[in-house]
Amino acid sequence: MNRMTALGVVFLCLAAGAETPPIQQKGPQQQKKAQQPAKEPAASGQPLTLETLDRYIQYRRESDPITLGMGDSMLREAKGPGPGVNLMEQVKQIKQADDVVRAKFGLSGPDFSPLDQMVRDICDSRFMPESAAMKVMIKRFETQASGPQSPERDLAKGMLNMLRKQLEESVGLPKQREQYGDATVNLVLSREKELKEIWARKDAAAAKAFEALDDATASP
Repeated sequence: MNRMTALGVVFLCLAAGAETPPIQQKGPQQQKKAQQPAKEPAASGQPLTLETLDRYIQYRRESDPITLGMGDSMLREAKGPGPGVNLMEQVKQIKQADDVVRAKFGLSGPDFSPLDQMVRDICDSRFMPESAAMKVMIKRFETQASGPQSPERDLAKGMLNMLRKQLEESVGLPKQREQYGDATVNLVLSREKELKEIWARKDAAAAKAFEALDDATASP
């Protein structure tokens, strides 16, 4: 994987809202943590409140432009004629900037990660049919699936089936309602307009990152 591809992966994770992947190898304790379910209830067991959700929305409105702007600068710098970027240093700076904003809105505790994952899960499924990133992925896999017989073509067909199934299952949010409860899902959707604006920025960045990965892969 060349420098541009690696950078695209980092930016893609930031754009999609995933945890920034560590550059170094994980230790046993980190591996055990990574294997735990991604969408557990908040550690405190407290139900989501509108006040907490509104603070989360404020946090995302302030943090996302910072992290996406820094990620976009990383992509531009890596494409330029200069020596490129220090990935670990840049990712560290993005994380530090995000930590400051989270603290500002009182979201630095252990409940933040489950809250963030839950809201993202509901929003991703709710708005998936409109996802630019999803369209980029589907187009890529359709192109690969129409090629000559190869393991890559078989993989692309499998990915296409998976993505289309996800789109079908996103209607009505049945999995999210079962996991988080109707009351929680309905509470999140009471701020659907605000969350959709936030989600759309991240989705556009994710689509851009996918395209950067394609360009990096195609480059010699």
